[in-house]
Amino acid sequence: MTLKNKLGEDEPFTLWQKQIDYFVNNLYSHNRLIVLKARQKGFTLITALDSAFQCALQKDFHVIVLSKGELEAQNFIKKAEAVYRTLPESYQKRFGLEFKSEYIRCKQTGSSVISLPSTGGRSFTCNRLIVDEAAFVKKRHNNKIDLSELLSAAEPVVEKAAGQVILMSTADGKDYFYETFKKGIEGTGVYKPFFFSCFDDPTFTQKDRDAYESQHGEDLTNQEYPRTWREAFISSGSVYFDKKALLRYEEIQMDPVFRGHINEQDEVVDD
Repeated sequence: MTLKNKLGEDEPFTLWQKQIDYFVNNLYSHNRLIVLKARQKGFTLITALDSAFQCALQKDFHVIVLSKGELEAQNFIKKAEAVYRTLPESYQKRFGLEFKSEYIRCKQTGSSVISLPSTGGRSFTCNRLIVDEAAFVKKRHNNKIDLSELLSAAEPVVEKAAGQVILMSTADGKDYFYETFKKGIEGTGVYKPFFFSCFDDPTFTQKDRDAYESQHGEDLTNQEYPRTWREAFISSGSVYFDKKALLRYEEIQMDPVFRGHINEQDEVVDD
């Protein structure tokens, strides 16, 4: 298989080391996976290709993909098809995948990948649910539901089918996506966190980052090409206080020794 590089040239489709870690140690190991990533690092493509091949290999395996908008939903399918079409024709016939603008289907197995915009409510019956750019599933982004409402409706149905939920996104402030990722880091959540920094891309250099920052500013650079997961969240969204100071305080903060409230009987209650 081949894909287009930054210069528009065909090159062999190979995975970087951190992508291999995602593919081997995370994608198949966790039913709840949350991925915070630098922009344009191939995770949508990897997940799209894997979903397509799972459809060719498993009977009645169904994937629903929710993307930020209609164009992004179609691009999810197009990215997978572009690489799939570089396979020898004999392999394409063996896999038997049919690509349309909004779905991938395999008649041999009865499996499918359906890609939809996340701008409205959905009923979910699938073996794998992928929410692409999950941090941007918010009502202020022209969605009828936000990420927490979407998952409240989707997770029980997917769980009943012993299925998988994958959340992938760049950061968009300290929101539900942030809280879910942070709980994963702390070991208190159900989602396994996976972070891909800008420098996990071996072709990306400090010079590249500096060039982007000179054009777009420090905040957007930290959001789109973060070096740490904390930096991604603290540098995105609307923040009143100085972002560097907030990041420093977040790094050195101590966990409380006790958390609770005082009830109407003046008793201290642990909560």
